[in-house]
Amino acid sequence: MDNVDVLDARKRLKANNAQLKKGSKAWIVKKKEQMERKGKIVKATSKYTGRKRVGGVVFVFETLLDM
Repeated sequence: MDNVDVLDARKRLKANNAQLKKGSKAWIVKKKEQMERKGKIVKATSKYTGRKRVGGVVFVFETLLDM
């Protein structure tokens, strides 16, 4: 058991998973593919997948105040 390095194997696994930042578009697409393989119902990937939601409610509220 002198030549066995468990930590090295764990570091290698962690290095592979560290490539995708959680919440990035690539991460989201990967998760969607995983869920589809599991047989789950997944919304289609579009050009808006992974984008931040900016504006929205604040914009509507400001336009109501201007009326």
